Amino acid sequence: MTLKILNQVIHNEYNKPKADFLLVDIDYACCVVMKLPSDMIYIKTRKREIVQVRQTSIALRQILKGQSQPSIAREFGRMNHSTCAHCKKVFLERYSIYHDYRETIRDILFILGLPRNFFDDLQ
Repeated sequence: MTLKILNQVIHNEYNKPKADFLLVDIDYACCVVMKLPSDMIYIKTRKREIVQVRQTSIALRQILKGQSQPSIAREFGRMNHSTCAHCKKVFLERYSIYHDYRETIRDILFILGLPRNFFDDLQ
């Protein structure tokens, strides 16, 4: 499935009422599942193990809660809003390609109280 189709599925199918959890819950779930201390997600660094958790959290904030890119950018330390768009693109690519990453996202969804197969039609 191409990125264009994945984006269409998310925009059309997931623009329904958002799940009942907080934004910090998304950050916490990402940190727990991806084994990173929760305060590290906001540190400004380019280390891969931290960046992947941050990108996942930012993408899930956009997809699951509909948070705007500028507001996410402000929360994560004055990053450019286009960085948030890049995070979502990378998330969709990883999810469609890597089985291990898909399982990680399913674990995060489980912690958030969502069905593990929430994104299964994106594959």
